[in-house]
Amino acid sequence: MIKRKLVLDWEEETTGKCVLGIVSSTSHLELIHALNHTGHFNFIREDDMENGTKAEPTYYIHFSYMDLENEKRFKLIKNKGLGGLNEKGLKDLDYLLLIQSEDDEVFQTTKTILQGHRFVQTLIEVDLSKLTDKTKNLLDL
Repeated sequence: MIKRKLVLDWEEETTGKCVLGIVSSTSHLELIHALNHTGHFNFIREDDMENGTKAEPTYYIHFSYMDLENEKRFKLIKNKGLGGLNEKGLKDLDYLLLIQSEDDEVFQTTKTILQGHRFVQTLIEVDLSKLTDKTKNLLDL
């Protein structure tokens, strides 16, 4: 009997998704209020997200905005405090913004709005391929 081995080259589907890291010294309430006044967002507070172990859970404040008509979704996660993501490249970021849309113009418009915003000191695009599984689960990637 001949044994055969099937090897699949698996690539994760990440088209239509982008994560932006934001450095801002303002509170999450001030930032959300200011972003909602840009006309591009309408964030609402969601229940805290839980991550970590059952013995030591970590909670993240997050806001979301879903525009079903234009098929775009935003999730802003506060990454401050003792329970922030300690992953390399993320631990210095105050907020993570997940953008899901099939339209590339949504990404560009969002970046332009955030780069010119007075509360945003630094804006970086996070490389999705370098994120750990724990972070991907938190961001629903």
